[in-house]
Amino acid sequence: MTLSYADFVRRTITLMSIILVTGLVAIAVWELASILLIVFFCWVLSVGLDGLVRIYQRRLRIGRGLAGLLVVISLLLFFALVAIIVVPPFVSQFRNLIESLPGALESLVGRYEDLRANSDLAGEVLPEFTLEDYENLIGTSLETETTSGGGSRFGAINLEQLAGSVLPLLGGIGSLVGGFIANLTLIILITGYLIADPLVYYRPIIALVPASREKRAVELINEIERSVISWMSALSVSITFTSVAVTVVLGVILRIPNPVALGVLAGLGTLVPNLGYYIGLIPVVIFTAVADPAKVIPAALLYWAINEFEGKVIAPNVIKNELNIPAGVIIPFQLIAAAVLGFFGILLAIPLLAIIVVLVRELYVFDILGKRGRSSDLDQTLEGEIYLTTRTEPAADSIVKPAGT
Repeated sequence: MTLSYADFVRRTITLMSIILVTGLVAIAVWELASILLIVFFCWVLSVGLDGLVRIYQRRLRIGRGLAGLLVVISLLLFFALVAIIVVPPFVSQFRNLIESLPGALESLVGRYEDLRANSDLAGEVLPEFTLEDYENLIGTSLETETTSGGGSRFGAINLEQLAGSVLPLLGGIGSLVGGFIANLTLIILITGYLIADPLVYYRPIIALVPASREKRAVELINEIERSVISWMSALSVSITFTSVAVTVVLGVILRIPNPVALGVLAGLGTLVPNLGYYIGLIPVVIFTAVADPAKVIPAALLYWAINEFEGKVIAPNVIKNELNIPAGVIIPFQLIAAAVLGFFGILLAIPLLAIIVVLVRELYVFDILGKRGRSSDLDQTLEGEIYLTTRTEPAADSIVKPAGT
């Protein structure tokens, strides 16, 4: 069949238009990635909290909007309770640490000096550092002096230079806190709207697909929601394990004060993979240093062991069972998401991966390749030869449940 010049021009223009529109959409998504990630985070929260909304509806016999409002209020009260449990002891212990730090350092230097004095090997290997050296190191005049340029010096510190260094830092901290409050307010509002009536936001998706594919679109929405709920179930297991383990280890074994606060903080730290480890480690070190400096290293090692076990054993196995995603895929994807999308990429890497897996499986493997009901697996003989095993199950019609059931 010969293609006319007019058809060639029309198809060329259509192809170029598609490429241009796709490029513009990709650029827009990239530029708005931070906002879209916040919206996606809110949607994930709303899906995870949907079960609690339905419990409120059944138990209290109220509408979904009011039930959603009660869920948001419950969350705010929960985090306020966590703040009450965590913040006061943390502030108190930090203040105690600052007050006791000079004496602790002096005691540590004394032990170091005794070690060198009582061990010939330590005396030869370790450099000399006495209490007199320590006092000379930290000793400064506390009298205010006037510099030749008219500036003020407090001991060995130039106050004008100090102010010039501290003020930009305080401004940066203020900006960071302001941005956090703004994002938190936005997350609460968007999540509240999504919880109130999620079907309002799903209906436009159904309206944009052909009538013959509407049922399939609803199935995809249900599968994606199930994958997100499975991820949140796995996350709750990790949070619970870390909180209980840290509380028991620090409270029962090491007798560190306020173990519940440390356990709660460590558990919430698992919300942020990799970075969350340090969120819990810092208060553990501070509380332990105040209670008994000799227990700092054992506490840090035990905390590290708990996090390693949770991150390398508990979380991958639970996620694999819930989402059927191997750990060898999860960890590299987390690193890629962190590098490309930043903080929210770290936080949302697993639900993003779960949604991608669902879309590939449902749209490509099932719909395009036609492998629905076909179970394929690989096995290996003792000689190392890999072979394929397949099993075909009878196809079952998918059921789209009415809303509210």
